[in-house]
Amino acid sequence: MVDYIGILLNKNKSLADRFEAVVKLGDIGDRASINVLVEAMLHDPSPVIRHECAFYLGNYTNRNTAPYLALAIENDSSTFVRHEALLALAEVGNDFYIPLIEKYLRSDDLEVRETAEIALAVLKKRFG
Repeated sequence: MVDYIGILLNKNKSLADRFEAVVKLGDIGDRASINVLVEAMLHDPSPVIRHECAFYLGNYTNRNTAPYLALAIENDSSTFVRHEALLALAEVGNDFYIPLIEKYLRSDDLEVRETAEIALAVLKKRFG
């Protein structure tokens, strides 16, 4: 069996190999895969990897990932990553996260602002 966790965490591997590992771990979706996707989303040096991790975390019904997605929204320097984390949070979060998302309706970053609008609509549709 291929060690996708080891590949993703090995910064000496090519970006393409690490990206493929994210996709494979996203498809597996077990606890270990989710944990390493969270770790990579929060700490990987590549915004492409962090974005893809957020994407897969939004595909799970695991509500335990919501606080980590919120951290990515609040702390990531990449618009690309914040955009995906906002969408993912809308998928796995609950009404607790509405104020956080509302804050980004006033973002100076157009992409973040528009994504917050979409994420807020998704959450409000689900939770009122």
